[in-house]
Amino acid sequence: MKRERLPILESILRSGMYLKPSMPLYAKITFFNVVSAFCAGMFLIFGYTNYQFGQITFATFEFSLAGGFAISMLLLRLTSRYNPSAIVNSLLLYIGAAVLIITGGTVGTGVYWLLMCPLLYLNFWGRKLGLVWMMGMIILLAGIVILNALEIVRIAYTQYQMLIFLLAIAVSTFLLWLHSYLDSLKLRSLTDEAE
Repeated sequence: MKRERLPILESILRSGMYLKPSMPLYAKITFFNVVSAFCAGMFLIFGYTNYQFGQITFATFEFSLAGGFAISMLLLRLTSRYNPSAIVNSLLLYIGAAVLIITGGTVGTGVYWLLMCPLLYLNFWGRKLGLVWMMGMIILLAGIVILNALEIVRIAYTQYQMLIFLLAIAVSTFLLWLHSYLDSLKLRSLTDEAE
């Protein structure tokens, strides 16, 4: 029996897997690939922009991150195993966060991009592990702020700005986690009522 070939875009979004929308993995794989492709494209654009402005080191770093996100998509496609690819993306986000806090990113906007991290980690890993990954991110950023206070590392933002940002990211993480938790209670309640 011959299997149907998926259209190219669908094949990319599903990592070549034959997933139906009713399967739990369908949304997770699609979200992962959309985010990975977006991040790879975004870092290519920023890398090219920084290269044009003569910031070769920063451009090289951004090109490397773009390659890392593309590799994570390829890893998922070749192995059909989600966790190793999600670990690659999660570590790339840690590395990117550290560099964006230290350098400030393009025109000082680096810190704003990190506000997406709670959403990404909670969707990559689910409520429990996503919270663990996000707490790791907050600890990493707080560590960089402490190193800055000890004058070991210089960052692009003031201590006050970083304190406000860390508070904002902690609140954002908590609210997204709470939403996920309440949704799971609602789903459990609906399942209990159906029985």
